[in-house]
Amino acid sequence: MHKIGMVALGCLLWLAALGAVAGEARQGGFLDRTVELAGQRWPYQVYVPPEGGDDALPVILFLHGAGERGGDGLRQTITGLPAAIRQDRTRFPFLVVMPQAPSERRWAYATTEAAMAALEDAVVAFGGDRERIYVTGLSLGAEGAWSLAGKPPDVFAALVPVSGSVTRDATGVNVEGDGRMHTATLDPHDPAEPFDAIAQRLRHLPVWMLHGDADDVASVHGPRRMRAALEAAGGEVRLTEYSGVGHDAWDRAYAEPDLAPWLLSHRRRAAGSH
Repeated sequence: MHKIGMVALGCLLWLAALGAVAGEARQGGFLDRTVELAGQRWPYQVYVPPEGGDDALPVILFLHGAGERGGDGLRQTITGLPAAIRQDRTRFPFLVVMPQAPSERRWAYATTEAAMAALEDAVVAFGGDRERIYVTGLSLGAEGAWSLAGKPPDVFAALVPVSGSVTRDATGVNVEGDGRMHTATLDPHDPAEPFDAIAQRLRHLPVWMLHGDADDVASVHGPRRMRAALEAAGGEVRLTEYSGVGHDAWDRAYAEPDLAPWLLSHRRRAAGSH
C-alpha cells in the first residue's frame, strides 16, 4: 500500500507540474523570462494577451532605445510599445517580446543574438505564429530593427522603425567588432551612401517608418531617402511624419489606430519576392 501510495503521489506531482507549464502558457500580462546564450543569462519580458485562445498568436519583437538599457529586465517595458499596451491592451492582440540590451551596448552581435533567442523562446512557450512575426524599435532600437530585419532571412513579416536612423549594419555587413559603440548612421545627403543597396535587400519586407520632422537626434531626411529607395526597388513602404515633433515621436507612433491592423494584414514573404 505504501508503494502504491508513493506511485500515486508521484503521478499527482507530475500532473501538477504539467498543469503549471500549461498554466504559464495561458497566463496573460507581462511576464518575466530569461534565456541563456553562451553561458550568459539574458532577462527579457513577454506580454501575453489575456484572451489568446487556442490559435497561434501574432508576434512583435520590440527593441527599446538607449535609455532603457541595463540588466534589470524591466526598464525596457516603460517606454514605447509596452506603454501603449498598458494604456489599452485591447489594441494589441499580439505576443510581444521585449529583450533588453546591456548598458553601453547597441543592438548588434550578442544583443541581437539574445533578442532572437528570446523571440524563439517566447514563440515556442506561448504559441507564436511564425508566419506573423513583426519587428519594431524606437531610436537605438529602430537602428537595431533595420539591421535585424534582413539578417535572419524570412523571419519577419513587417518592419516598423520609430525615430531611428539607418546604419550600415542594414547592408548585412557589420562594421564593428564588440557592439559597444554606435555604428555610423547613413548620411542622407551623401549620394554614395548605400540606401539603394539596403532597399534591394529589404524590398520584400513591408516597412512603415514613423518620425518627427523636428527630430534633431535622428534626422527625418534619412527615412525620407529610405522611402524613396524602397519605392524605387518596388517595396511596400509608408512614412508618417509628425509636424513639429522631436525625437520622442514614439508615443504618437504607437498610438496610431492603424498600426496593429496594418501589421496583421501582412504575413511572412520570402526574401526576393514581392
